[in-house]
Amino acid sequence: MKFGILLTQRFFPILLFIIACLVFLLYRPALNGPFIFDDIPNITTNADLRFSELTLPNLHSATQAIKAGPLGRPIAYLSFAMNYYFFGKAPYSFKLTNVLIHILNGFSVYWLVILLLRGYRFAYHSKLKKPHIQWVALLTASLWLVHPLNLTSVLYIVQRMNSLAAGFSLLTLCFYFKGRLQMLAGKKNVFNFALASIMLILALLCKENAALVPYLIVAGEFCLLRFSTKSGSNRLAVCIIALFVIAPFFLALFNIDRIEHYLVRSYELRPFTLIEHGLTETRALWFYIKLIIAPNIRELGLYHDDFGLSKNLLNPSSTLISLIGLFVLFSIALYFRSKTPILSFGILFFFIGHSMESSILSLEPVHEHRNYLPMFGLLFTGSYYSLHPDLTKNTRTPALCGLVFLLLWYSLTTFQRAVNWSSFGSLSLALAENHPNSARSTYGAGRLFTQLIKAEQESNNSPSNRYYTLAKTYFIRSYHSDKANPSGLFGILYLNAITEKPIDTEIFKQLHDQLSNHPIMPSTANSFTKLHKCWLEEICTLSGNQLRDLYLAALSTDSGSPRNRSSLTNELAILEIREGHADKAILLFKESIKIAPKRAQIWFNLIHTLIDQGMLEEAMVYLTQATSHFTDEKSRRQMNNLQILHDLWRKARADQLN
Repeated sequence: MKFGILLTQRFFPILLFIIACLVFLLYRPALNGPFIFDDIPNITTNADLRFSELTLPNLHSATQAIKAGPLGRPIAYLSFAMNYYFFGKAPYSFKLTNVLIHILNGFSVYWLVILLLRGYRFAYHSKLKKPHIQWVALLTASLWLVHPLNLTSVLYIVQRMNSLAAGFSLLTLCFYFKGRLQMLAGKKNVFNFALASIMLILALLCKENAALVPYLIVAGEFCLLRFSTKSGSNRLAVCIIALFVIAPFFLALFNIDRIEHYLVRSYELRPFTLIEHGLTETRALWFYIKLIIAPNIRELGLYHDDFGLSKNLLNPSSTLISLIGLFVLFSIALYFRSKTPILSFGILFFFIGHSMESSILSLEPVHEHRNYLPMFGLLFTGSYYSLHPDLTKNTRTPALCGLVFLLLWYSLTTFQRAVNWSSFGSLSLALAENHPNSARSTYGAGRLFTQLIKAEQESNNSPSNRYYTLAKTYFIRSYHSDKANPSGLFGILYLNAITEKPIDTEIFKQLHDQLSNHPIMPSTANSFTKLHKCWLEEICTLSGNQLRDLYLAALSTDSGSPRNRSSLTNELAILEIREGHADKAILLFKESIKIAPKRAQIWFNLIHTLIDQGMLEEAMVYLTQATSHFTDEKSRRQMNNLQILHDLWRKARADQLN
């Protein structure tokens, strides 16, 4: 008898461990895959993450590497720095760390389901048995761990911010509901609530969407625990609602002007309005639900810029249908809360989890990683009802076969995606094939064939006409997919320049017109940087006058973020120096500093140019300002050592006096 009990206690953890091993095998093909997209600026080119000594100043600089979001996400950046310090710059350790985080999060999912169902059993006097609870927990965790929609949160390295925040959020929920169960048992234990508070703070320092966790707690109380206490007092309900629900709304009211200003400014840089974004998100949520229930590899991808915007309620007509559907779903969650609390909780969990990134914030309409935590609600609900003894009493065998099929389907789809993510080439081609109308996906395929041409050139082989044709075809497709995104036109210009073909005058004119009439987007700034580097290294046949015309066209618009405008102005100044126009360069450097005064490298460029031109008095003025302006350790390193500038100035002064 004791052996049987012991076996039962160990059975579920052993099965969960086997699933964890399966997850590692599913992701293993992609562990040597490349850094991509936002990995580049956040990790690979981020000098603050690379240090040779484990000192407090270095660790502090790593936590401040990039100001991503209002809190900076220091824990995520510190974890990237640790990967660099202990294992080097190869992507393997970064991706392996993400896989391990994902597996640990799966264990937290398992624990959370057990705690929620125990609380539900107490509040509703349910006859749920322990094995049933554990089976539901195991199924939920297994589906969540192998689900292909979670892949971008694992293999897209920079999304560690998301998976870490979700991990600490899950632990917050676990410790909170563990404390509540102890309250229901009549025990006074503040320890778990203290741990929940610590976990919440850590989650917020990974990514700001962890601020939704208190609302997830309210959903759990509202649907599953009903704010129950052993004494029957409703004081707990009043305190929780006041703290987590009402207080933030009052805080928002006091800052309504700042919020409105932020929203107006942020949408100026987007090709859609606040209304269009909100309407589009109604369709995006149904798209997510579809991918959670029945993921299709043809619809999954890194980029979803081919997801059309909703211009109004009837354009497309699915917008109105989606809006009505969401209202009905939300109404079901509220109306049937007493009859089907698990269903209500799952729906509310999904909605709350998306309420920040899929609402009014001016973010891109669709990204898969936003479902990493919210999908728990739907998977938990589906697992509970698919294993419910009353519902599956006469269909137990078909239900179990269906669940096994679902696990295999999710696992094989994840494995296939991981194989696609194993190299830059296979990923680029898979994204372009699955999303032929995505400007970013097709641009990536064009880049792939451009790199193959460069590789042939470096090996002294004649560039392949086939590669050239494919690259140009994908670049053209990229531009026609999104004419507000000039990356495809830049790609063709770069392609012709490195293959020493004449600059296509029609493409050049289209690019010039596009830059003159659209805001400077991050993709535009990145494309300029690549073209500028190519021109500086004299690899491209593009002339200085042609490149200057493109910079001036882009800067002729008043829109664009200060960072992007500053970047383009700085690069144009460097071009003017190369062309022998130091006076113009000095004015451009000064303008760039006015636009973005925190960018230390531009100060360095200006001061260096002034010294080279013998304008030592003015150089000292700016050198003095820079010395007082950049006082923290990080800024001093970004200035490439202020002492170098002082030494250059003293040497130039000595030469001038002699």
